[in-house]
Amino acid sequence: MNTIISLSKRAVAISLICSAVAVTSPVHADAQTDSMQRAMLNMQNQIQQLQDKLAESQGQIEELNHEKNLLAAENEKLKVQLSQMATNASAPAASAENTKVSADEKNQTIAMKTELGGGNATLSPAKKGTVAKATLPSVPADAQKLYQESYALLNKGDLNAAAKGFKSYTTKYSGNALTPNAWYWLGQIQYKQNKFEDARISFLNTAKFKESDKRADALYKLGVTSKALGDKEKAKKFFDVLIKTYPNASSSALAKKELQSL
Repeated sequence: MNTIISLSKRAVAISLICSAVAVTSPVHADAQTDSMQRAMLNMQNQIQQLQDKLAESQGQIEELNHEKNLLAAENEKLKVQLSQMATNASAPAASAENTKVSADEKNQTIAMKTELGGGNATLSPAKKGTVAKATLPSVPADAQKLYQESYALLNKGDLNAAAKGFKSYTTKYSGNALTPNAWYWLGQIQYKQNKFEDARISFLNTAKFKESDKRADALYKLGVTSKALGDKEKAKKFFDVLIKTYPNASSSALAKKELQSL
């Protein structure tokens, strides 16, 4: 910002000098004026470039803040789950009937097609302005442990190890309450590593879970990833679906700004 202000002041100064030269030195006025005008035009171009970079940086800052908020929310969610697990561990043994019901719930499965290539997945939007009620099966203790370990690696910045953990999770546990989250964070890592096609597939798998609170953010990242892959039309479609389906989501505000730049 200071650089833009400095260049603006220099451009004004050159303009004033041009006027003075025209009055005091008629003989050389034309040549000097042309030279200074070229210099001023060059600085104006630099100002415009810096303004464009500033706008891009502000957009990146907003997205980073959004990701930071997502990480904070995920941390709180994991704390609650750990607390619930501790409470359940210290609770009296369940009756045989309740144990059977719990086992039946854990044995529920959700058919999910994992896209290995291409791009023909169809996403059915949830009811406008709402997020579908969570109905995914509960998370077994061993799955919870793997997810927490992978997420801890992500927080430490060990992206390769975290990606390996989340990928393992989606393979072993293809349809419980944390599966869409694992797909989402796997996609985030792949996006940061510029593996845009892999990231697109991971975000598609996230978005297929209409019950997940990660679906809105996955739609946003599908738009951003499509843009990075050079497919602006598909990016627009994902942003439009996000805005229409989740108008109050924070990611929708980011999607609106992305649409303005497309």
